[in-house]
Amino acid sequence: MEDDLLIFPSNITAESEAIKAEFADAVDSYAKIIQKKIEGRGMKCVKQIMEYAEKANVKILTLTPYFDPIERMWLDVFEKELTTAFREERERLLKEKQRIEEKKKKLEEEKKKAEREAEQKEAEAMIVEYSSLEASSQNKGKLSTDSGLPAYILKMQEDIEAQRIRKENMAETQKNISARQENMDSKLDAILAFLTPKT
Repeated sequence: MEDDLLIFPSNITAESEAIKAEFADAVDSYAKIIQKKIEGRGMKCVKQIMEYAEKANVKILTLTPYFDPIERMWLDVFEKELTTAFREERERLLKEKQRIEEKKKKLEEEKKKAEREAEQKEAEAMIVEYSSLEASSQNKGKLSTDSGLPAYILKMQEDIEAQRIRKENMAETQKNISARQENMDSKLDAILAFLTPKT
């Protein structure tokens, strides 16, 4: 064709298009023949696989453990009971710990209170003993210039005396407050009686 004298590019294009059309038709025909041969083969194969799986009762392999519905139900019940038991035990331990801490704190307070009472009783006993010795010494005409008692005993003696004075002052103050309260009550009663309309 390329040796012909009266040949143009358009002739080549037309010829090539005709060849491509014939080739495309041949390919389409061949594709249709193959499609007819394998038509329905894929779905049939899938159905057969599903049937085989159902007959064999094959479980699907996944990352999640497989359980039957009944097994799953019992597993859920077990997990719920286990969680509840852990929570109740934790609450019980927390309450027990709190109870022990409160008891320990109470024992420490009682111990400190007992120690303070023992120290106070000891100081009072020593003061009484010292007073007895001092009275005996005075009866014999011996004046003591030095008590001979430790400084902390003398400090306790001063504290006890100061506490006694404070109690007396508090009693007097309370007495004055009660008197003022009674006076205010009587004045309020008089005012209410004055404001109350007489019938």
